[in-house]
Amino acid sequence: MGKLLSHLNKSAADNILFLYTNARSTQYAPGETGPALQKLLNQIKTRPPNVDITYNRQTIYCFDNESFRFAVATATPNNMVFDDMFTRNYERSWQISVEECDRLLERIISLSPHIVIDTLSLNNAKQSINLLTEPLAQIAKNISDNVEECERHKQRIREFNGDITALQEELYVPAVDIKNVPLDHPKTVCSDKDCCTHEYVNGIVKTHYKTDCHSPCYLTNDNGNIIGNKNLLQCQAFNKYTVVGPYQWLLNRTSVSCAVIPIKRTYISITRHGL
Repeated sequence: MGKLLSHLNKSAADNILFLYTNARSTQYAPGETGPALQKLLNQIKTRPPNVDITYNRQTIYCFDNESFRFAVATATPNNMVFDDMFTRNYERSWQISVEECDRLLERIISLSPHIVIDTLSLNNAKQSINLLTEPLAQIAKNISDNVEECERHKQRIREFNGDITALQEELYVPAVDIKNVPLDHPKTVCSDKDCCTHEYVNGIVKTHYKTDCHSPCYLTNDNGNIIGNKNLLQCQAFNKYTVVGPYQWLLNRTSVSCAVIPIKRTYISITRHGL
């Protein structure tokens, strides 16, 4: 449940309601679920994101499904007959469920509508953060490699025994930068293991998509570099196949709009050993 609530904006807290079914066995109360749920809500309140979700009679509604099943069983064409004691129990269950339903609808009418765009913005921000994970890891690895190379170069300068002319040739430190190069046009590629290879560039794993499903691909509402993006369903490549399962082809497709390549550069050393 905590994972589910994490996808909602804080402003949605006032519109959260708790509905319990099959409540006749717990005397139309939350039962054992109540304390466990209260503990979880207290954690959400006292810890980040520190959201106070109301849990009381105004937000708790208990229904019983058996009364509906009883109504179906006794109606035509089933026409089942029950003992008077069972009938009274089911009638009471029906009455309580109707009252709870009326109370629920009154509560919903009294609530202010939740601004859905707030939740969409939150999820878009999370998606953007996830997309930044790989390039940030590459940048961190690149910085670490350059620091190690500089340290090795400093050690070589300290141990250098040549003249000033030879030293000048040692003042440049080779380094590797990562450059983001936009493609000439976006394309849809296959990320199946048989359609791509993984290459190591200075310790960084890069995926080479060798199979183009649709190139160029002119989707106007597609966010690039997302595997399994539902917008890819509009790509012409998917119209060539018969879909026999939900997103069967979608799961192994991604759209790319840029490529990341390593480039070699040299920087002048700041070490002044021997000068």
